[in-house]
This record gives sequence, structure tokens and C-alpha cells, in this order.
Amino acid sequence: MRTRNEDCFGAFEPADPAVLRTRGRLFVVADGMGSHARGDVASRLAVETIRDVYYDHALPEMLPRALHLSVQTANTVVYREGQRDVGEPRMGTTLTMLVVRDHEAFVAHVGDSRAYLIRGTQIRQLTEDHSLVSELVQKGPTLSFAR
Repeated sequence: MRTRNEDCFGAFEPADPAVLRTRGRLFVVADGMGSHARGDVASRLAVETIRDVYYDHALPEMLPRALHLSVQTANTVVYREGQRDVGEPRMGTTLTMLVVRDHEAFVAHVGDSRAYLIRGTQIRQLTEDHSLVSELVQKGPTLSFAR
């Protein structure tokens, strides 16, 4: 059992109606990787960076691009923070984010924290895990693996 929570989440709604119209509401879940040191720091940095970059990006008509830029920037921030402490093991986090704008929803994710669409009694997985296990399952067993 872990003694510290390595997860972080955020739900953000801009106060400015113009930003709300162009950017929508942002929901982020980051699951710090327990096998790495400071997963809690990584997940917090990722959520904060996503929020800041997503809402500060200057191209409101390019929402998918803003999502991509937010994730890329969060990755860079977490990586650089992990490089600062040479004696510490790496740190990392998974990330799943959702933007709801008007009647549209946009999802971006990295890692194995999944997003699901739930309607009535139907549940549909929207994302595929970014993991070795998922990759092996998708490829199916090979002849050498079966031996």
C-alpha cells in the first residue's frame, strides 16, 4: 500500500464568457507513476501545465492543436523537472483530458488512464492504453511467443 496519493485532477471553467465559448470546460486526470519517484509531483505539474497552456494558447479556432500543444508542453515540463534531481529516479505520469465546448467533446491522453463514454446502460472505451501489454494484445500472439 502506498503512503502517498500520486494522482491529481482538475476541473476548470474559465470565468470569461468569451474564453468559455472558444475553449470550453477542461477536465484533467493525471496518475503519477508509482514505480517512479515523485509521481505526485509529476501528476500535479502535468495538470497545472495543461490548464495554463490550454487556456493561454492564442489560437481558439484550433482546439485540437491546443490540446496537442498542452500535452507536449506538460511532457516537457515533467521531463525537465525529473532531470533536475540527478540522484532521484525518473518521474512520470499518465494523463487523460476532456474538453467540453458547446455540444462537442475532445479527448487527449497519454499512458494507460482510460476515457470512457457512458450513455444510459452502454459503456464504450474511447482510448487505447499506451503500454507494452496493450501493444502485445493488439498484435496478438506470435509463433515464437506460443512456443
